Amino acid sequence: MCDVLEFAIESARREAEITRIEWADLDDESCSGMVRDAKHPREKEGNHRRFKCTPEAWAIIQRQPRTSEYIFPYNSRSIQAAFTRACQILGIQDLHFHDCRHEATSRLFERGYQIHEVAQFTLHDSWNELKRYTNLRPENVRAISGSHLRPVRQVSQTVASVTPIAPARAARQSVQQDPLHSPAMVTSGRRV
Repeated sequence: MCDVLEFAIESARREAEITRIEWADLDDESCSGMVRDAKHPREKEGNHRRFKCTPEAWAIIQRQPRTSEYIFPYNSRSIQAAFTRACQILGIQDLHFHDCRHEATSRLFERGYQIHEVAQFTLHDSWNELKRYTNLRPENVRAISGSHLRPVRQVSQTVASVTPIAPARAARQSVQQDPLHSPAMVTSGRRV
């Protein structure tokens, strides 16, 4: 149970997803795996999606015995029951297995990953879905040097000298710059 819990915190996977990851779906080169039938509001079956593993999650996978086609050959309800029982024994109130997903997502942001990178780990389709999982604290966000920034006055002069573009083109460009909806994030007509 400890490896399952640790994997959940390091991978941002749900308990049902953890139990469906197969050895055959791992890619050693990219340290990624596949979630079969990933949760989706409209697609219940056949929604297989690749996810990136943190080095810690990959290490947990590698130390599992190969006794089954599944990396964690457990029933997801058994995992949930064991987690609930452990919380009761330890006197922990209001903690749910799904809270590991929140923690994992916050840790990814605290490590300095960008939105589109975090989505590769968590498999969220949009920032609106992803932002509810973040519990960022200012003291844990990495410092960014401002030495590369130009003063506002210099930026304003540069902007004033540029010929304005048509509103429709500007809208297209802003959509293309959205990291979660960029063409690089779309494969086979579905968002990655």
